[in-house]
Order: sequence, then structure tokens, then C-alpha cells
Amino acid sequence: MNKLYLFILIGLFCSGCGKEFLDIKREAHQVVPKTIKDYHAIMANDLLLVSSNDLAFVAADEYTLGSEADLIVGSQYNPIYKHIFKWENEGYESDEQILDWNFAYERIAYANLAMDVERVKPTTKYEHMKQLEVRLAARFHRARNYYQLAQLFCKAYDPQTADQEMGLPLRLDYDLDVSYERSSLKQLYVQILKDLHEAEEIGQEHSVDNGKNPYFPGLLSVEALASRIYLQMGDYKKAQEYADKVLQKMNSLIDYNNLTGNITGEYTSYFRLNGAENPELIFYTVCKTGAIMTPSRFRTNEKFFQDFDDNDLRKEKGFYQRAAGNTVFIGSFAGRGASSYFTGFSVGEMLLNRAECYARSGEDVKALADINRLRAKRYRNYQVLNMTDVDDMTKLVLMERRKELFMRGMRWDDARRLNREGKYPVSFQRTLEGKTYTLEPNSKNWLFPLPPTELERGKLEDNIR
Repeated sequence: MNKLYLFILIGLFCSGCGKEFLDIKREAHQVVPKTIKDYHAIMANDLLLVSSNDLAFVAADEYTLGSEADLIVGSQYNPIYKHIFKWENEGYESDEQILDWNFAYERIAYANLAMDVERVKPTTKYEHMKQLEVRLAARFHRARNYYQLAQLFCKAYDPQTADQEMGLPLRLDYDLDVSYERSSLKQLYVQILKDLHEAEEIGQEHSVDNGKNPYFPGLLSVEALASRIYLQMGDYKKAQEYADKVLQKMNSLIDYNNLTGNITGEYTSYFRLNGAENPELIFYTVCKTGAIMTPSRFRTNEKFFQDFDDNDLRKEKGFYQRAAGNTVFIGSFAGRGASSYFTGFSVGEMLLNRAECYARSGEDVKALADINRLRAKRYRNYQVLNMTDVDDMTKLVLMERRKELFMRGMRWDDARRLNREGKYPVSFQRTLEGKTYTLEPNSKNWLFPLPPTELERGKLEDNIR
């Protein structure tokens, strides 16, 4: 994709801004958005609410398939799926398109373009505020997409080795014709955190919270993303700090005891479409997974399903048994049943982030308070846990994360960081037609190969698997 193609796409999704949106010049590189309204429209596009973690969903152990035939047919248009599902070493087909990579860099290009809003001089207070919203959103989206790519194509972050491990091509401009080599992993995370801290400063200094709009990022979204990233990095003090910042401003939880509705199939839900009127949504994103995970093929990991207590309403409200006998997950905040999955930020996740940080620092009473607060809104007739009920607080929190964040794209990320740390290692295992496949904690397959189209350009070194 070059600049001209990028602007054509922008023109298509921002056409509602009016004919004045593009100032068409003779040279392609001079085709640019003109007004703050134009830049704001770029950052308000629905494409930015899609997340790049399809590969992480496919590779996670939250589900299995019914047969080899399911695997073959489900991988027809994405051949890499059949290898990722079994955690095999094989790479991509020569011309295979990796949408996680392509769309993430497309969103990064939009964010890079939106940075140019700073060149436009606002003429009213309203325009000034909208400009600030764009400046914050551009940094947030660039950081979020680089972070997601890092979970797929880089090793888990280790501060002791990050300067020696490979990162990603760091595109900070919207000209996609320019080729870049891979940064170090440390350089990548430095850039991610730089964007977040700049976005935080904009939000704090100018009160850019966007009215807690879950579809356009404000200060709350920035702080929630920072908490998630610092947790992944193993910086529990910072992860707790940012979870605290969010929870001081927003702490409502949806009560599963009050969920009502008529579930008639795998595409129905107890939740409103696109997270509407959900009191605990901080920022809404969604992942539409590939054909390998359609309801007719999807089989919920039976062990995970049985780990839910009978009084846990996440079990009753979150799963549906099809007529064919397989159980699918319909509990996503996306409200589309088993067709797409919420991957954004919620109050529940922030409580779990903080609880884990408390547990790891020895503040078990505070950790348990957060767990009880969450579970009280998830259980029928909940009986509060006491300290005498818990042998290992961190282990309890991690189990609660697995339940609360089921099918949010977090299982892959959590397993990677836990394996890097080593105290609570995670291995993945699934059985298909009598054969068992395992992904061990020390395997090299906790990251994916780079797309062949990128390697063909000649400057990028592939991951070793």
C-alpha cells in the first residue's frame, strides 16, 4: 500500500465529510486531509475498532475442533491455520496474506497520518478540543496496534534481553512505500510507551476523556491500555498504578444476575449489540475470527468449561449448546453470539490487573477484595471468599482471569508472559481424532513467522521457530 492508495481508502470512509475533504493536487503525495474535521473522521472510522489477534485466537487452547475435516475446510482460505492449530513449525503459503499484520499496519498508517492534525490551526475552542482528541487517539491507536503485533510476531518482553531481541518495523510515517528493518524489542516498547505517555499528557492537561465514549479513545482508554501493557512487561507496580487510575474514575460492573433475553441460537446474546449500554466498557474493539472457528466447528475446551462453578453465571449466560452437541461461547460483550469476540478494555479486566499486582506484592487482602467484588456480579447467590479459602492468591487471580477474559484474545498473551516469568508456566494441549498436540512453555512457537510478502522485500529477518 502506498500513500495514494492510503488516501483513496481514507477518501472512501471519510466521504461523509463533504467534497472539500481532499485537496486534490497534481502530485499523489500532496493529496491530504484539510481540516480538523477530516482528521477526526479518520480516527472515528470503524476499522480502528477491529483488533489484530486472529492468530492468537486460533492458537489459543480455549477451544478445539471436531475433526480433521473441520481443520482442513476451516483453513481453506488461511492455510496457516492448520499449522497454528497444531502448533507446528510450518510457515505460510508463498502468497498467503496475513490479515493481522496487514490491517494493523494499515491502522498504524492512519494513526501516522492523523498526527498531521497538529499542522492545522484551530479557529474555535470546539476545533481545539477536537484537535486534541485526534492527537490523543492517533497515539493510542498506534501504540495499541504495535502492542498487538508484538504479541504475535515478537518474543514476550523480558527487560533483561529486550535490547537483544527482534522487534518490528517501526513505521512512524504514512508512506508505506518506505522499507524498514526490524527494531529491537526494547526500541519497540519504548516507542509504544512514548506514544501512551504523550497521549496521557494530552488527556490530563486538557481533560480529553471524550465523555467516556467507548468507541473513541480518551484518557481512560489510554490508562487501560497502559495497565495491560505494563502487566505484559512484568512491571506490576506500573500496571497497578494505571489500573487504579481507571478504577478511580470508572468502576461499574454489569450484574449477570440482571441479564435477560431469549437465546434462540449461537448468534444470539444476552448483551446488546456492539457493547451498547454496557456500564463496564472502557473501550470497544472486536475480532472477527476466521472460518476455522465458526460455530459448526468450534468446540469449547471441556476442561475450561467445567472449571466454571455451577453458580457462576458466566457459564449459564456465556455458553450455548448447539443441536449438533458442541458448546460454543456466546458471552462476548460484542453482542453477536459466537460470530465475533470483544477484545477491548473493561472494568473487570482492570480489577483483575490490579488484583494480580496486589497478589504479587503480597497484598493478598486487597487482591481478594477485588476478586470478591468481581465475582459478586458474576455469581448467583455468591458466597464471599475468605483468606482461609485461598492457598495461593496469584493462582486464584490467574484462574479468575481465564474465566472472565475467556475468548477475548488474552489467553495467548497471558500464557506468553507467564512462561517468560516461569513461576506459573502454561502449556497448551488439544486432541484431534485421538492424537494429542502440545505447545510446551519453552517452545519457540509462541510467536509466528513474519508474512512472506514482507520477507520478500529483503530487509526483514524472520523469526526462528
